[in-house]
Amino acid sequence: MRTLFGLLVVMPLLAACGGAGMASSGGGLGSSFVLEGQIADWDGSTGKLELLAPVTPGVVASGAVGNDGRFRLEVPDLAGRGALPPMKDQFVCPSGSDTLGADLNLMPSATTGMARSALRTASVQPGGTSHLRLQSAPGVSPALEATYLYFAADGAVRGTVRCLGPDGERTLRYDLAVQRGWNVVVWREQGSDLEVYAAQALPQGLLWRPVHGDH
Repeated sequence: MRTLFGLLVVMPLLAACGGAGMASSGGGLGSSFVLEGQIADWDGSTGKLELLAPVTPGVVASGAVGNDGRFRLEVPDLAGRGALPPMKDQFVCPSGSDTLGADLNLMPSATTGMARSALRTASVQPGGTSHLRLQSAPGVSPALEATYLYFAADGAVRGTVRCLGPDGERTLRYDLAVQRGWNVVVWREQGSDLEVYAAQALPQGLLWRPVHGDH
């Protein structure tokens, strides 16, 4: 499956394998939660996970990966760890793509802090570091990806952003109602467009997949 975020700021993903995720009304998980899952096609070694976020220090949690690819992490509250990047700087087209138009309503304010997080794993065997994405299996329609985003306040993101990149034009259609803390956010491919929404639980059938090199 091609990466759904091809016209977005790169966003390595957090979620649990096979639909095993946290659920909460309106998509809000609270200020902290426990993340458990299993990495697909793990190499049979033990390894380490690091959860990164745009705060100080950058690594906000770490844990072990078993030789079966299973892991468990306590995802912390990001409050008090420094200013978070404002929402207005994050719902944009990436470098290398042109913005054809944007009509977004960011509430309560465009300057509300929001954090994108990355889950990084490294095997103790040679192979280096990789990031993880949560994706539907190849050939499944509609194609899905999911992530957890942290918001500094209750809010919403609604509207569209049109981008032109190497794969052509794509419209991102946002309908996010989020709560302070961590939220489940899903990207669903609809033709050449993407629908982005907050969910109460992760969709079934998504898999952790390591992405090496340029993720």
